[in-house]
Amino acid sequence: MSSHHFVIDGQEPALIIADGQRCEQKLLDQLLEWCPFVVVLDGALQDVLDKGIAFNVVSGDFDSEPDAKGKTAHIQHVEVIHTPDQDFTDLEKGIQICKNRGYKDVHVVWGTGKRMDHSIGNLDLIAQFQGEVNVIFWDDYQKIYLAPSGFRKWYPKDTPLSLIPWPKCAGIQADNLKWPLHDLELTIGQRLGTCNKILNEGILEITYQTGTLILFEQLSQS
Repeated sequence: MSSHHFVIDGQEPALIIADGQRCEQKLLDQLLEWCPFVVVLDGALQDVLDKGIAFNVVSGDFDSEPDAKGKTAHIQHVEVIHTPDQDFTDLEKGIQICKNRGYKDVHVVWGTGKRMDHSIGNLDLIAQFQGEVNVIFWDDYQKIYLAPSGFRKWYPKDTPLSLIPWPKCAGIQADNLKWPLHDLELTIGQRLGTCNKILNEGILEITYQTGTLILFEQLSQS
């Protein structure tokens, strides 16, 4: 199996491999390098085994993979955690496993696409775990995560991004955007902050008074 190791400064994130749209191998390899603890949801297990990916835990209700124990019996140091509670999604239970192991940053891949209802439910976990775990979604097109008030990050000129309230965010201030936000309120069903871009190379700072704001950051301008 391929190995994975941790290469980011001092912050040890976990990675969850979910069961949505599969991404390019290059992105998956990068995430595996960053994350020392990998949880595979049961619906993705066969693909992960076929790709020879090293992981620590396989988790879920096992409705889509009833033979998780048999398929991982030959792999040392892999835990099989059955989480049958139907009041929570397999991804939510996977994030809780990471939280219980002490991880504050949880990256999720294969967590979007395929079914829109599942994608929306998955992204809602960014808000649900706000203040407890930083949940970051990756796919071939974008990185999706919480932008807390006081957010600051350097971007190249013309980087596309969207600022989406979840479900509402008020008093937003954000300059260095092609369409700057000045004491603006965004609300799902009324007004969103889609299809914006960085005005000049440099720092984007976002502040707001109340609510939750999710940043959809495009990975490439192609």
